[in-house]
Parts: sequence; C-alpha cells; structure tokens
Amino acid sequence: MSKNFKISEGVKKSWEDPAVREKRRQRHGVSVSRDGVHVGDFTSLYQAFKALGLPEEKHIPFRIKLKESGSKTFNDGKSVYLFTIIPPLKKS
Repeated sequence: MSKNFKISEGVKKSWEDPAVREKRRQRHGVSVSRDGVHVGDFTSLYQAFKALGLPEEKHIPFRIKLKESGSKTFNDGKSVYLFTIIPPLKKS
C-alpha cells in the first residue's frame, strides 16, 4: 500500500465525523481594504488574491491564519491589505 493511499483513506474516513464534515463545508467571503480604502468583497480568499494580483501560492497559509483571527493584514511590498472574514456571498 502506498503512502498516498493511506493518507487518502484517512481523509476519506475523517469526512465520516459530523463535526469534521461541518467544519470543512463552511465557506466564507472576505472583505478587503488596500491601504485603508475598501476595494471589494469576494466569494473566497483565493478569488480576492487572484483579482488583486497577489501571489496565489501564498493564499493557503494566509487563509489558515485569517480563519484563526477573523481579520489579518497582508503586505505585498507595495500595499498593505486588510482581509476580514464575512458571511458567504452569493455567486452571481
């Protein structure tokens, strides 16, 4: 049995736990300000990073910290962005 098979089986089993399932199904939008000016609300952190030209490869570690705190700044070297978790937005 390969290592990846064992991991995927473990992940599959973890979905059977109702608390884990509920937590993974939660979705949030984000509200973003750049240098103190509101620039928009987005359906996901990934969509915000993509739309704002921020490094997409950094969105996952940032998302983990944002979910813990509810609001967090991101500095790309040019601007300071304030991200705040908001209720899910309806996709248009």
